[in-house]
Amino acid sequence: MNIPCEMAQDLLPLYEDGLCSPTSKTAVENHLRTCRQCRVQAERVRQFVQPELAVQSQKETRAVARSFRKVRLRWLASLVITLMLIPLMFLTVNQIRGQGLCFSNLGHILAAGRYVRALEQGDMEQAAACMDYEGMYEEILSLLERTPEDWGMNCTTFTIGDEVWLAKGDLYRQYLWNESDPLTLWTGLLHHRIHGIMIPEATWQEILTRESDSVIVLEDGRYLLHGVVYAPLETPWGSYITEADTHVTHCQTAAEFCAELELIPEAIYNAALPELRTQAAEQYAYIQQTYGAVRQMDLAGFTDHVAGAYADDLTQCLLGGYRFASAGYAGSDFFDGYWHIDYGVELSHGNAHCQMVLSFRIDHGKLDITGMSHRESIQGLDDVCEMLFLSYPIAETQTAFPTDEG
Repeated sequence: MNIPCEMAQDLLPLYEDGLCSPTSKTAVENHLRTCRQCRVQAERVRQFVQPELAVQSQKETRAVARSFRKVRLRWLASLVITLMLIPLMFLTVNQIRGQGLCFSNLGHILAAGRYVRALEQGDMEQAAACMDYEGMYEEILSLLERTPEDWGMNCTTFTIGDEVWLAKGDLYRQYLWNESDPLTLWTGLLHHRIHGIMIPEATWQEILTRESDSVIVLEDGRYLLHGVVYAPLETPWGSYITEADTHVTHCQTAAEFCAELELIPEAIYNAALPELRTQAAEQYAYIQQTYGAVRQMDLAGFTDHVAGAYADDLTQCLLGGYRFASAGYAGSDFFDGYWHIDYGVELSHGNAHCQMVLSFRIDHGKLDITGMSHRESIQGLDDVCEMLFLSYPIAETQTAFPTDEG
């Protein structure tokens, strides 16, 4: 069957795309064998369709590439977010625990680091500038306002059974205020492992009866209760039981007992009162003599004076051959309303080295050294430690550190 040129040319696009029926395909092919004009037109259609298909294919390829690129970018973004969340979760957990590196102590850790780095670099004026002179100034003024009576012990008086006792500090508020039964009170103190207590002998016998399944009587007459050894203690004020491995067992005078005990029988306290009053008067006189000049200083003058003396002491330490090196952040805790930061320091003198940890209390970015631990002893270590614990200078003298030659 031979079809007209118009029909053949209408079918050419479908023919080139392979979309026409077998009958139409055969008709177009028969026509093209005999019609040169339609063969030329078929070639034009063929050249037009193939580039269009190539362009479409390129567009599809680019679209697929863009899709993969979006997927890759989203995956990378998710990975970055996940990596950021891990330290945030770590900081959040520590923030809740009040320990370790967290959001609210990052600045404090950096402040402690600045002090240690200043020591390391020998910039002693910068190190001295890191200290909390305002807090020290206010504390000294507060001490100067205290009377001799204020230097007595901070105790709460209460009754256990028929006997009057005095509890130091927060002991009463924490463990004693809501307990009226004497035996339950003493047993609770034992279970809480409160150190510095003496239990009356009669009460101890009642405790042994209640805790008979837990008490072991040792051959030397001492007792083992919940892993703690207790021993009898005879005093001029009566017979007591106390922990065997404490300083209480070595006390002789009433004042010594008051110094070591957290829970004091009234009879012992009354016996110690004359000596305690003498100690309070001596403490008052010492504070007035040592810090009285601070009353004449404003904060700026006090800061200049103490910071200058501290920088001079640090410099003398360097001249004596001592060197500091940072050992990095070592831990932190939050208590008493402040962050306390531990920072490692290596102290060296010649070939001798000592690893120390300085404990800082941080207030508004300023430092107060509150503790120090060291594992090895080197020449002059005690002098260096005393110098690092900044205190108001009593006299205009400096610590004499040994020189490298000496």
